[in-house]
Amino acid sequence: MNAHLRAVLAAHFDSAHGSPYWLARQRELGFSVLDRVHDIDDLALFGPFDLDALNRHPVEDFLPRALRAASGLVFAETGGTSGEPRTTAYSAADFRAAFIEPFIARLDAGLLPDGGRWLWLGPSGPHVIGKAAQRIAFLTTGSDAFSVDFDPRWFRRLTPGSLARNRYLEKASSTATSPST
Repeated sequence: MNAHLRAVLAAHFDSAHGSPYWLARQRELGFSVLDRVHDIDDLALFGPFDLDALNRHPVEDFLPRALRAASGLVFAETGGTSGEPRTTAYSAADFRAAFIEPFIARLDAGLLPDGGRWLWLGPSGPHVIGKAAQRIAFLTTGSDAFSVDFDPRWFRRLTPGSLARNRYLEKASSTATSPST
């Protein structure tokens, strides 16, 4: 783990090809991260991470310049359950390991139904889980999932019993049951 940490730090804190955000953060800290951070316990030297920085800076500022042109990066948005949604970036391998392989393993173990087409009722677009659902459907069936876009962040803001909330539920229900919609 410590060897992986050192490789990640070397990429982010390289003066020519590192991450703009982390290079600026290093200047704020007033020390060379590569000289002082050697293992997981040393990460405490950074102090708490300012989550609002994820909304103030574009996601590219958190990526080493050397990785920005890499193919296979997956950009997605968190669900915002614990606050504002955050844009995140994953390598293709990390995305696969975190969001695809655990579901495929459950299918292989017979813990989920197999065969047929997928119906996805959930967030699409930039949401990480929507991206994962579509990829899993394609990997398991060779086709995209049928989908009903349902953004719980938006839905949670609707007043219970309101016309907008009831119409959304009505539309989602009829879309899910009608193949022509």
